[in-house]
Amino acid sequence: MRQLGEVVIVHHADNLQTVYALCERILVAVGKQVSAGDPLCEGRKKQCHPAL
Repeated sequence: MRQLGEVVIVHHADNLQTVYALCERILVAVGKQVSAGDPLCEGRKKQCHPAL
């Protein structure tokens, strides 16, 4: 996934995954539980938010 830049992958309870790409700064740690609306990363213009 190098061409996607820094990425955050959210593992959902139903075995689905959501990938947030092109992040410049990751705001969460590996294994951290997140909720809908939590900022995951910062991109060039704004924060990335999960679309749960």
